[in-house]
Amino acid sequence: MVVYLCLKSVWISPQDAVKQIISAAKTTGRLRIEHNTLVTKITKIEQNTTLPSNHSHLKNWQLSTNKGDFEASVVIFCGGADIINFDWLNQLPFSSVQGQVTSMKTNENIQPLSTVICHKGYLTPHHNNMHCIGATFNKDSTRITTLPEEDEFNINMLSTCMPELANSVNWSKQDIASSKSRLRCMTPDHLPMVGPMPDIKKHIDTYPHLAKDKNWKYNQVAPVVDNLYIMMGFGARGLCSAPLAADILTANLCGTPYPVDNDMLFNLSPNRFIIRDIIRRKNNIS
Repeated sequence: MVVYLCLKSVWISPQDAVKQIISAAKTTGRLRIEHNTLVTKITKIEQNTTLPSNHSHLKNWQLSTNKGDFEASVVIFCGGADIINFDWLNQLPFSSVQGQVTSMKTNENIQPLSTVICHKGYLTPHHNNMHCIGATFNKDSTRITTLPEEDEFNINMLSTCMPELANSVNWSKQDIASSKSRLRCMTPDHLPMVGPMPDIKKHIDTYPHLAKDKNWKYNQVAPVVDNLYIMMGFGARGLCSAPLAADILTANLCGTPYPVDNDMLFNLSPNRFIIRDIIRRKNNIS
């Protein structure tokens, strides 16, 4: 069993971090948030204009919601597992993986801990006098209710991976302060997707030779759906990859240099799975 103790690493409270990020964005005066708004449909608006499709004043999309219709120049999908069956996104191989985290009351034997310990799960320093341990990993589950047996699993996993520490802390079910069950948005390779939405039909028409030769070198620009972007799939180490993904998306939108090389761009691009399926002949290519 391998246990990682990262003495020079940092850890953050996700909820507090998100609040701070949104608060900072609001101070720019450029952020508008619509709460309790359910988007039911996204429709591409056909344009009769000579303006380029990325013109900032051109409305390319109509969003149908419970608060009426909204129009937008650009749409970015950046949700979690609860939207993977939405139009457009249901063409990509996202999946839902349920996980339960258990919050344990601190005590004098564990309170001095000042860094995250990673094993098959993880143990955090105390925050508001509670430590987080976890987490379970249940594929293709949409359950967000907590189960006592999953709390027990988390406690037992800590004991299995770090028996000396677990014996010293001596946690039991009576030390559970709270539990939380949520859904991870996952991809087959556990890396996020960031970039333009691929036009799947045009991919099949453009790269048919890949089905015969996976090493075929092509120079064509990948066909995409204009002004529709994705930044999702952060179910595995998402707090580490999301800032870099945001920089990549910013470069896509603003035409600025990418912060990574072409190989990494492809490794994170949504169309990597379309290319993979063409190579594996999963797209009805003759």
